[in-house]
Amino acid sequence: MSLIWTHSPIFVHSAHVVPAAPRNAGDLVLELVTLPAPDVPPTVREMVTNRLMWWGVARESVGELSLAAVELVTNACRETPLARVGFRAVLAPRAREITIAAWDGSPEMPKMDDSALTLEEIDALPDDHEFGGWGLRLVAGSAARVGTRSTEGGGKWVYAIYRPKFT
Repeated sequence: MSLIWTHSPIFVHSAHVVPAAPRNAGDLVLELVTLPAPDVPPTVREMVTNRLMWWGVARESVGELSLAAVELVTNACRETPLARVGFRAVLAPRAREITIAAWDGSPEMPKMDDSALTLEEIDALPDDHEFGGWGLRLVAGSAARVGTRSTEGGGKWVYAIYRPKFT
């Protein structure tokens, strides 16, 4: 696991590992580049929670941003289970916005699940049915904006921009 805490807008990893996302001078950044593993989402949750508190984000906003971080990094880990993934949280102090983003090397863009199942339909599913596809919808419901950005050489960033309360 490669962990970077920086105040610099310079991305310290080479572009062939995880492409740099555009940033502005003065942004505060938390970054993680790692191979997917079961402990990555809870590690990201703890890192993000601690960093958001340090940045002065109000406690009532920390939970939804931490959840978004876990959802996005979990999706990245699932999309490319044998390749590096990246995570980034960026505080833009002037705009008072925080961007939560995850990168993976897959060219496939995420889709939000539009289906709404009734309890009866859920009960009728086989026991080994894997639910999924609702995490990005959950993130989109609490973010000011969500989006994707393809990266040169393959892969994409999936991001959510928040305007949280600050203390």
